[in-house]
Amino acid sequence: MSSGRDPLLEVATDVIEGRAVDWEERLAANPEHRQVIRNLRQIAELAALCDRAEDPAHQQLESSDSPVDRPEISPLFIWGHLQVIEHIGSGSFGAVYRAFNPILRRDVALKLKQDSGTGNAGAFIDEARRMARVRHPSVLAVHGADVHDGRVGLWADLLRGRTLEQALEIGEGCTPVRAIEIALTLAEALEAVHGAGLIHGDVKASNVMLEEDGRVVLMDFGAGADLAGGPSAISPAGSPLSMAPELFEGGGATQGADLYSLGVLFYRMMTGRYPVTAETFDELAGRHRSRAHTSSRLETKGLPRSLAGIVEDLLAPDLERRPTAGEVVKGLRRIQGAPARRRRRTAATIVALSLILGTGAAMVGYVQAKRSEGRAVIARLEAEAVADFMGDILASPRPGESGRQVTVVEALERSAERIDARFSDQPQVRALALGMVGRTYLDLDKQTAAEPLLRRALALHEQYRGVDDFAILEVKLVLARCLVES
Repeated sequence: MSSGRDPLLEVATDVIEGRAVDWEERLAANPEHRQVIRNLRQIAELAALCDRAEDPAHQQLESSDSPVDRPEISPLFIWGHLQVIEHIGSGSFGAVYRAFNPILRRDVALKLKQDSGTGNAGAFIDEARRMARVRHPSVLAVHGADVHDGRVGLWADLLRGRTLEQALEIGEGCTPVRAIEIALTLAEALEAVHGAGLIHGDVKASNVMLEEDGRVVLMDFGAGADLAGGPSAISPAGSPLSMAPELFEGGGATQGADLYSLGVLFYRMMTGRYPVTAETFDELAGRHRSRAHTSSRLETKGLPRSLAGIVEDLLAPDLERRPTAGEVVKGLRRIQGAPARRRRRTAATIVALSLILGTGAAMVGYVQAKRSEGRAVIARLEAEAVADFMGDILASPRPGESGRQVTVVEALERSAERIDARFSDQPQVRALALGMVGRTYLDLDKQTAAEPLLRRALALHEQYRGVDDFAILEVKLVLARCLVES
């Protein structure tokens, strides 16, 4: 390195020309430029990565090893244009495989019918056609169906996760919030299915996939049907514990039967059990006929009545009483939005109270802030404690008051009852709260209720504050006004 050249310029030139740089030597020789040299080193490393990515030999190596371009392992067998990679599930219908679509370069789920004959190929392909008619993010997307080598199959999106049945079997009970989310998603999916003139026919936990990213997907239309032929032409199908009562009596499957099955699933997520159980199919049918079965009323504590009402309507023995999928969606959305609405109502009430209560408190805070920064912080914390207390009062109605708007007077009565207990070890906060409630009573022309609270607030202030403290003067003025107006 020449002594007359700028060392940073030399390093930058080496980076631009792609020459090798001894970075440790450069750092040691130029400690005052350490950060700049480190930045140049990062630029050089980034340039090397770009050069490597553009190298044709490297691109060929990357391409040959990419799982997107070819299966990771040798295919088990070839079915049509799909390379079958692994078996991932089976049932009475047949088997499900992970397969690779070399045309689209993506993995798919391949469902192959169990028997090797093609006599029932039409019914299987009809299932694919039904599913392909529905385009909804919570309904499994089917891409095609065909017959190859004597086996009938359809291929669809490959879902990664586990079924709701698997989650429930290992004891992962649903919280009410999660159960509502799942039920709402399935109701939206059924709304799309029914809107396409279809019946799913087998809504149950094993046909619901919980994907790794949290998405809920309704699968398997194998028991479904098209309503074009009329309900009477549709044979009942599905899982006995989830079947609607009318199906046990020989009635045709309907969209209402799907809603009953949704109610069973919702009830199970909430309680961990089925609403109607029996040891045999005949016993189950008898319990439905006699309607002498477990009550559908939810016993979980803390659930709103509106939620229990939706489940009970879904499980109604009479088909006419059951809501549509769209009605369930609206009801569950109302329940989901209820906490936010309550928060808005509470906030509005607190704002109204603050307009009544806040003027005097603001003056106290302002004067105290001017007198002492430390005292201002304490005043703010005291005011926040009182505001939180009032918010709790408004948000926790007495038994029997749930669902109705609490009046200002009721909130004041409740707060007066609880101030001593809430602030038993904070006398100055207790004084502030008593004074605020007393002033509000006075503004509402309730002098009789205001006077004792103001006197108690004054006594506490005088005990813990200086005689010339603004809070004492303010309470005395309000108490004088109360005595004059009474």
